[in-house]
Amino acid sequence: MRQTPEKGSKKLLFAWAFYDWANSVYSLVIASAIFPIYYASLFEAAQTETVMVFGGEIRSTPSLVM
Repeated sequence: MRQTPEKGSKKLLFAWAFYDWANSVYSLVIASAIFPIYYASLFEAAQTETVMVFGGEIRSTPSLVM
């Protein structure tokens, strides 16, 4: 039979803190590494530098080639 940890126990707090940290890192990686690559490929496929979205304009910045 499984026991549920008591509210406020160190084990439970550590588990939630680790979960929150991992979830934050995942969001950071997606927003800073995956989205720019994805959107750059969309702009390249559309052969355009600007896109209109909800009345606003999004402009693509050229990639740096080294």
